[in-house]
Amino acid sequence: MKGRVYKQGNVWYYRFDIAPDPLTGKRRQVSGSGHATERQAWKECRAAMTDQEKGRVLKTTKRKVASALDEWLTNPHRALDQAIDGTELAQLRQLLRHPLHR
Repeated sequence: MKGRVYKQGNVWYYRFDIAPDPLTGKRRQVSGSGHATERQAWKECRAAMTDQEKGRVLKTTKRKVASALDEWLTNPHRALDQAIDGTELAQLRQLLRHPLHR
């Protein structure tokens, strides 16, 4: 992963690419600003890249909650199996497929 540092006015910025959005395939970048020196910007850029590589960064997506829940319900976990019976699971799936939840 390569980062880039640049200056605009009196402020230093950093930017680097991350994996494309899984749903849209569009390019995604992480950036930061407000650094007084180039050295400070590089330091923050390296820290942000490390966080990204270790999975410490929350990844945003345009995925809808209903879609995530539907996927989760099609591959139920043991905890879900123990918590609700088959009838309740079917009702929950039907509710999520309602047009208002899409």
